[in-house]
Amino acid sequence: MANIHHWFLKEVFRWRTGASIAWAIILLPLFTSVYVVIARIDPLHPYTWIIGCIKDLLSFTSFGYLVLLSIITGFVGVFNAKYYTVTPVVHRTRLALLLNTVNVYTVFHAICHGIAAGLMTWCLTAVGFLYGMNYFIKQENYMAFPVVQQAKLFRMKSYLATCVLNSAWKTLTSMKYLYLVYYLLGVFPKTWIIENFNLEGTNTVPLDSMMGLLDVYLFWLVLTTGTLVYTLWYFTLQVFKVFNTQAFSFPVESTFAEDADKCLPMVMAERQIPLVQFLAFLDLSMLAEHSVHRRKQIFSLSQPGGHAHNWNYISKECLATVEILTNNLLLFQDNVQVDGLRQQRVSGPTATPTCHPVKQLFSSPTPYIKPAITGATGKDSPLWDSSVAQSPAVYRTHASMLNRTESPLWDDTYAQSPAVYRHTAAAKELMGANGIDKSTTKQSTSPKKSSFIENLKRRSLIAYFISPLPEVPSREIFVNAQVNIWTIEALSRLVAASYTEDQYGVVQQSLHDILTAMLTLQITLDKHLKLPVLAAKLSRQTKTAEENLKFCLRTTLKCALYRIVATFGEHLRNVKLDAEFETRLAQFMEYRE
Repeated sequence: MANIHHWFLKEVFRWRTGASIAWAIILLPLFTSVYVVIARIDPLHPYTWIIGCIKDLLSFTSFGYLVLLSIITGFVGVFNAKYYTVTPVVHRTRLALLLNTVNVYTVFHAICHGIAAGLMTWCLTAVGFLYGMNYFIKQENYMAFPVVQQAKLFRMKSYLATCVLNSAWKTLTSMKYLYLVYYLLGVFPKTWIIENFNLEGTNTVPLDSMMGLLDVYLFWLVLTTGTLVYTLWYFTLQVFKVFNTQAFSFPVESTFAEDADKCLPMVMAERQIPLVQFLAFLDLSMLAEHSVHRRKQIFSLSQPGGHAHNWNYISKECLATVEILTNNLLLFQDNVQVDGLRQQRVSGPTATPTCHPVKQLFSSPTPYIKPAITGATGKDSPLWDSSVAQSPAVYRTHASMLNRTESPLWDDTYAQSPAVYRHTAAAKELMGANGIDKSTTKQSTSPKKSSFIENLKRRSLIAYFISPLPEVPSREIFVNAQVNIWTIEALSRLVAASYTEDQYGVVQQSLHDILTAMLTLQITLDKHLKLPVLAAKLSRQTKTAEENLKFCLRTTLKCALYRIVATFGEHLRNVKLDAEFETRLAQFMEYRE
């Protein structure tokens, strides 16, 4: 995979980042011209206003200022390229959230931007510092991919007005700190400069007085200058996101062996650079919808041999991605069930298990697996309830996910998938030779450390900061939901297109696996969204990026199943599925889901 890293960074990422910085620099004269006109506004003397603006724009000082702004813009663009992320950051505890505010990267980023703002206008150092802090605190570095791919110029134009308005608002909210610093320290730098450089002072009102703070011209100058700084930096950030979230076309197959790592099936398995994987699944989703020629390459057979290598690699990688999400949802539901049963036992013998809301939720057929609990597992566990595993169809499906090598659908091409290989290797590394969880063994060998941590957790103030936030496990599941959305869209569109374009029937052989994976995820996701603990938390907080992705995933999954049903119709009844899946699929075929 080293070849992919070198190729992508050198030929794709650097070029896109450089182009975004170049566009931001090219538009600098436009921004500065508008700034000069607005900053010098004088509607009572229009002639003087226009002449003064022309002189300022054509002066040597303005050209020097443009050079300085270009250097600072390039500096900001480099920071954007260094600290970007394509997945939302979820903090497990309040302490982690607090430390994120004062960690080395955040402070360094804030100081650098404070210095950059000070070089432009020394009084805006606080504005630059606040920008640098909010960059990580409010996750400004998160690159969200657009729902609909559009031309770069159109997206840049659509961001411009919003960027200016948000910059003006942020400047207004930051000015209270700026005015406080002005009132306390504003007179000292000016006095020091005048005395040390033997300059003549002006008769303006002192800055450390109420009359100085109420100066309308000072207010307008700070507002327009701060808006300019924020607009330049936020627009540079948005242009960087526009260029790097633009779709990239990977070849489906390669003629030369040295370019095999750059093909779509191989790039989809990339994990070290998440942006590469995101672009690969985005490309797969777009070709499945728009490109007939590239779909034929996926459905084609190898010569000689007649094997559907392209489809096998792509479909198995997509199914592995869907199954990982399904497993995470099932494990989360396991933990919720175990916590509910544990609370019932702690509450005493008077507690009635049938009254617990979580127990009532899982009394219906539920896609569940047995929870692995330290000290006792399976049916021997005192926390295990037989009512948990009442869905045999999903239980067997999940068991086949965990033990994929025993399935008759497993083949060598799937085993060679880098993503599946690393997933299996990580699982084997975590579990010892006798099937014992190494992490559990390691924890049991340090009782003093565990006892010390438990004692700290009993202190209310410390527990408030170090206790895990209850909604975090659910949020962490959906940080990569965008990949799952593209995966489900691509699979459904490829399956629908295969009805008329697949001449060899390569997709039909995987139709059972695809329907099973989608229906399993749909059932599991529905159960997840109906958990009482999630509903209570969602009602008390605003939707985050991963929350939005979660609901987009549910809509995409339902549309994907309807797309397959609308294409194949009654032919789907000939696909042998488990009874529960047949019942759910029948609801889609009757448009009752």
